[in-house]
Amino acid sequence: MNIVCKGEKNNTKFLYKVESVVMKKDNTGSVIEFYKVLNIFQHVVRVPHVPGENRRENDVEHSYFLAMMAWYMIDILKLNLDMSRVLRYALIHDLVEVYAGDTYVFSKNKELLETKHKREGEAQKRLKSEFPEIESMHECIEQYERRSDSESVFIHALDKLMPVLNQYIQDGRTWKSEKISFSDIVTLKRRTVAASPEIKNLLEQLIQLIEKDRKRFFGELID
Repeated sequence: MNIVCKGEKNNTKFLYKVESVVMKKDNTGSVIEFYKVLNIFQHVVRVPHVPGENRRENDVEHSYFLAMMAWYMIDILKLNLDMSRVLRYALIHDLVEVYAGDTYVFSKNKELLETKHKREGEAQKRLKSEFPEIESMHECIEQYERRSDSESVFIHALDKLMPVLNQYIQDGRTWKSEKISFSDIVTLKRRTVAASPEIKNLLEQLIQLIEKDRKRFFGELID
């Protein structure tokens, strides 16, 4: 059975099919099926561009970058966080998008935005029903969604900062193509990282750097 997931790219609707996996009783079969899901995850396309390439990043790339940045920041800032838990949160934080698709926060598609939580909730249930044997992963997803500890709060905030870092090293490439303004970014990001003092501090430093040369990052749309 196939499922059609809605997404958006360049402000244009697109559809892609993801294959419904069926659990096998033997270990080899279930390993293969989970590997298939990870490959589907790799085909979930986000909006930010990949630096130096004419394509958008995918969820696997984003999750790996998030994990590595979290590791780096915990070390340099000497944060009192459980590294293992942080890395697990980074790896699974968007896994529900395997079936729910990515939802761009600045999407013009009102229906896509309004159904985000419902689609992701259904995707979470589907993953749990298809792979009940990996209980720790499902517990991790649930804990992350609840922001039940300092580690999940940190990863959630860092996740919201990642697109800013991506755009900073590309001179606002995606911000320009998607016609996102400076005020749009500042308002959204200050709200979404507020729970983590460390990420909030880094965001403010980045805002100061960007504000010095708004035209470089936003073109003519600099408000």
